Amino acid sequence: MIISPGRGYVFVHIPKTGGTSMAAALEARAHRDDIPIGDTEKAQRRRGRVAKLRGQAAGRLWKHSTLADIDGVVTAADLDRMLCFCLVRNPRDRVVSYYHWLRGQSFDHAAVRIAKAVDFAAFLRHAHTQESLRAWPYGRYMRDASGRERGCSCGWNTLPRTGPRWWTIWASRPGSDTGTALTGRRVGAATTTMRRGPSWRISAPRISHASAIASDGWGRNDNRPA
Repeated sequence: MIISPGRGYVFVHIPKTGGTSMAAALEARAHRDDIPIGDTEKAQRRRGRVAKLRGQAAGRLWKHSTLADIDGVVTAADLDRMLCFCLVRNPRDRVVSYYHWLRGQSFDHAAVRIAKAVDFAAFLRHAHTQESLRAWPYGRYMRDASGRERGCSCGWNTLPRTGPRWWTIWASRPGSDTGTALTGRRVGAATTTMRRGPSWRISAPRISHASAIASDGWGRNDNRPA
């Protein structure tokens, strides 16, 4: 997650969506008052700033915090003035990525044990995986403390797969429940740039062949180790 009062945005990092690449791109242009939360280089350098905020936050401050978690660090009025956004990914690609990531982990957790014991099809059908999928849709990360779902979602799209990469974003005005779908084309070999109005720009490294905006996907249980 990145909270940027100076630039007027909150980036919510949903697990296994390519959020680390987005965070790195945003941190390369960091404002002096940005609050990066996670394990990136700049977030580690500013971890003292985050430590001072932990007592104010309604929930856990970590790389995959939800908008509800940061209540107290930012107010509802602050969020009304900010662009809240996240990356999304094709649900199947996301769960495949999660499965292979789990198989390479060594911490003690039910999801790790299940992934190491069964093939992907059985992992997907397992009750524990299904419960996580139902409990943590994308929207849960984007709900504030009042339960209102805010902001916009972004995804990588390939049209066609052999052609240029397109960046798709659903952008809503702060404080509005309506929005517009915008796209931006890849620039160069590894960077995509898009604009939201005359003053908003997002640049990020190429992430994956993931499809454009998906309606749902896997979510992370709060009790699973980071």
